[in-house]
Amino acid sequence: MLRPLLMNLEEILGQRYQIIGRLPAWLESHQRFVLQNPASTSERWILSYCVPEQPMSPESLLKQQRLIEIMTKPPVALLCRVIEADIQPDYQLVISEMPGEQTLRELLQQRKSLSIDEAEAFLRMLTEACESAALQGWPRLPIDMAHLYLDGRIGLPRVAVPDVPIFDESNVVAPVEARDYVKPLAALCCEFLGHPQSLRGGNVLYQSISQLATGQNAVLRRALTNEDRMEYSGARIFMNQLFTAFDGVTPAEKMRTLTETMSSEDRQVISADAVTVRFTVPAVRQTSSTASGSAPLLVLPADREMAATMLPIKRLRLLPDSEDAPVFTLVNDEWLTMGRSAAEADFIAQFRPRSNVNDGRSRRISRAQTRLQLRDGRLIIEENGAVNPSLYEGAIIHEKLEVHASDSFMLAGLYPMDARYVASDYKSGREIRDWPKPDVTPMKGALIISAGGSGVFLCEAAMIFSDVGLHFSKSGRPWFRAETNTRPVARIHVIAGLFWMEPVEANMIARLGGAKSKRHELILMHDGNKLRIGPYGYTVQNFL
Repeated sequence: MLRPLLMNLEEILGQRYQIIGRLPAWLESHQRFVLQNPASTSERWILSYCVPEQPMSPESLLKQQRLIEIMTKPPVALLCRVIEADIQPDYQLVISEMPGEQTLRELLQQRKSLSIDEAEAFLRMLTEACESAALQGWPRLPIDMAHLYLDGRIGLPRVAVPDVPIFDESNVVAPVEARDYVKPLAALCCEFLGHPQSLRGGNVLYQSISQLATGQNAVLRRALTNEDRMEYSGARIFMNQLFTAFDGVTPAEKMRTLTETMSSEDRQVISADAVTVRFTVPAVRQTSSTASGSAPLLVLPADREMAATMLPIKRLRLLPDSEDAPVFTLVNDEWLTMGRSAAEADFIAQFRPRSNVNDGRSRRISRAQTRLQLRDGRLIIEENGAVNPSLYEGAIIHEKLEVHASDSFMLAGLYPMDARYVASDYKSGREIRDWPKPDVTPMKGALIISAGGSGVFLCEAAMIFSDVGLHFSKSGRPWFRAETNTRPVARIHVIAGLFWMEPVEANMIARLGGAKSKRHELILMHDGNKLRIGPYGYTVQNFL
């Protein structure tokens, strides 16, 4: 039982932090509080505080210190980290990021339930956090409604940093595996859909959820009642089974859908999922698109040296590790090409899901059907000899057509396309610290190309004239299209003929296998390097 040492705690915190509230406990041995910086009331943190009944042994302190070192450098998918810690024989104090202003419990009190698509977006985000925590050896994450928060910037959930166990006889912690999160995630799914299940005493009398198909209810019931739960080697496998039980399509089948319609050279270029699902999630917090100001951009010495040896790059493709994330194509050229071939087109146009009908529709699109160009503020659509010509406002496009910079048309007469010019947030070039030549050229933004409907391959392309913002959609996927007045999590720039990524929200962007990302510290994008955008891993690839 903890001794009431709040006065001593305030002495330990000193003048840097002020306790302004109490949070629900996670481990029984710990207390949790909300901290505030007296000089900046907008900044808040979570304090985990523990006073053991007996002084902690040197072995226990060493284990805690090692664990805290891991938790200060988390993978991006966790979206939470320890800021600082003070571990002494007679107390433990750990300060971590505050994930959001509203817990999911408070959200559900307002909303009563989420839609099935919202629930999937939330659960897949949390699943990636659970998988990452298990892989890194973190303590068990607090996967319950009281410890999960809504991040208003991206409209998706974030988990709070768990308490660090003190490793005494009463607080022995078994290794946490990814499969250990199956039951908590299953319980969350029920709560998200407005049908919480009773878990008292480990016994569950499962009540079917009307929003789910019979197969999905069967998957949830097995997970909650421990029936065949050991069949899941990880939380991700359980989640894939839960959300493919509706249509009977397995993740492996989904991953095969793209490569089966490609030539051998296409298959070397890309492999990704191609099923579009539309979601609606609570509105993203309204912020100024220029909230980050015009801070100078920084370049690491290693990237500076590599850039000096590289030739200009016309095209890059970002290939996702996950079947749920879109493919991105970046173009620094006069023309952008659209067609069904991943080897010949910048924007990949294929219908999904796979079926005889959709395969036939995809084959109506030429391998490289249409070229786009932005000239003098107008969009030029060019086609030469297409078997199935594209349509604009119902009329066939003959060779070349000039339309508005932001407009729509039907590729091959049946594939809806949206082209949208997006101006830069900046009027003139960004300052790059210690760069050989100042960038003083006007910032001209980008032309974004995307599909205008669902049931298509997940792909977005951008012809980048200066920079383009990378946002998160309400579904939790990254994309170039911004919700109204929201700040991007990153920007992609073309500087000196090369592509660079600027982290705006540093905890959402990471360079895997390298230095930790910092705000406004440019990441050179080149063939083979790996990035993480939110919970999704990406590999950069040159093509064409």
